[in-house]
Amino acid sequence: MRIISSASRRATRLWHRIDLWRWRTRGILGGEQRAVPDPDFAHVVAEFGLPIIKPAAQAHLFEGKLHNLRLAISRMHGLVLPPGGGFSFADRVGPPTLERGFREGPSFEAGMVRSSPGGGLCQLSGLLYNLALLAGCEIRERHPHSIDAYGEARYVPLGRDATVAFGVKDLRFRNVLPWPLLLELTSSETFAGGRVLSTSPLPFSVSIDVEGRGDVRSPVQVRRDDGLAPGAERVEPGLTGRRVTARRTFRYPDGRKRSQRLSRDVYRATPTVRFYGPSRNA
Repeated sequence: MRIISSASRRATRLWHRIDLWRWRTRGILGGEQRAVPDPDFAHVVAEFGLPIIKPAAQAHLFEGKLHNLRLAISRMHGLVLPPGGGFSFADRVGPPTLERGFREGPSFEAGMVRSSPGGGLCQLSGLLYNLALLAGCEIRERHPHSIDAYGEARYVPLGRDATVAFGVKDLRFRNVLPWPLLLELTSSETFAGGRVLSTSPLPFSVSIDVEGRGDVRSPVQVRRDDGLAPGAERVEPGLTGRRVTARRTFRYPDGRKRSQRLSRDVYRATPTVRFYGPSRNA
């Protein structure tokens, strides 16, 4: 079973309405970054986009999330990876602290929405992971999220996400092509997109497939809540666990193809909690 979320379909439609050549360069730093477009990089070898989601439970953190995305993008947009050059999300972004300009944004801890400096950057690391896959890069380090927090409203398909936690989990990849790659990124209140350009076209095409390996039901827990009326109940729904396998296939003009397994990811189930009030006879 191939998993294609509604979010990824929406992202594809959004992508084609974006004029990438109108992007503005924001805060480009360092000698390896440059303003774009660059006539030397005439070939688009990868492009990907995803929606910026705004769940009701995170609405109070949304502006901080947008700010964090823009700040991190300013440290990557225009980056050139030479042949053999490596990329590290942690190295490019640095510690996401308030002192370095980041704001409080949404993050997950034990299945709950929390507030933390730099929160929301996983949407950018997920975007970069997919760009690296489609550009044929070698993936050196990538971590899935621990839970399928958004269900069918997820912003990227399962098996193609990439979470980051500074000092603990990084996203790293390497340019294995014999020519350089140029990274372009942009974001708005509703969309984040990017593309990879090169001085030569890819010698292959790339496809990514994700197959489900079975779901895990949310376990049910029953707890008493004396704040409820006698005989009353309320339910806090949990999350279904997911198990998926992601593969990347390279296809060459002479008919050859090469497939590699990228990951076998497990997104754990979280409990559904049924609360009940005191007994009517108590």
